[in-house]
Amino acid sequence: MWKSVLYPNKANSNIYIAAAFVLFLYFTGALSAIAVLFAYFLETIIIGLFMVIKMSFITFHSDEHKGSNVGKILFFCVHYGGFVAIQSIFAFTYLEIEGSVKIGSGFNIIENYHYVLQLENIWLLLGLTVFSHLYNLVTVFLNEKRYKDITASEIMVAPYVRIFVQQFVVILAGFFMFWSSEVAAVLLLVLIRTFVDCCIISIKDGSPLLEWLVKQKRPPEITEEAFRKQLKNLSE
Repeated sequence: MWKSVLYPNKANSNIYIAAAFVLFLYFTGALSAIAVLFAYFLETIIIGLFMVIKMSFITFHSDEHKGSNVGKILFFCVHYGGFVAIQSIFAFTYLEIEGSVKIGSGFNIIENYHYVLQLENIWLLLGLTVFSHLYNLVTVFLNEKRYKDITASEIMVAPYVRIFVQQFVVILAGFFMFWSSEVAAVLLLVLIRTFVDCCIISIKDGSPLLEWLVKQKRPPEITEEAFRKQLKNLSE
């Protein structure tokens, strides 16, 4: 099963290319460890923006009342925006206390993000992140017409699961960076992130990983088909 998940193929090739590019930039000195850390942290915002795009496609092609879906998009923007703001305050406050990065108060979100965006070559990494999500949007969500099989209500919860895992890894890498080794932190961040992304993109109809999750993790009160659909929705 894990061979089908981790072995390089057309579906996950962009994930491995992105990981190799990040490591190349870091080990050649073009990118600092703190820039790598914050680039992955900023991906939270990028994921939210692409989720709004996906919800917009669903709204356009849905038989549901358009006004209802527009309301859901606005609700998602407000709720997710608040979620990101709270995470940002937590992260910046930690860095303020730790003292290795020259930022202001953790509550000065705009000022601190302005500082982060000035880090050397961080825009290269952010551009790569946008390209990776755009590639997935076109090749999976649009090409496979996933927008016809999912509702706005179902997809709007998808980023929270992924972000929870991602931010846990970022925080863990942050502890390594500030208390142990920057190299270990970058490797941990890139490797775990690559593994998680490969797992997410492997959750599709007929995949060994999806069927394994259905057999091993399905609650008894939920049918296999319903649980299979829930897992696919969370992988968006």
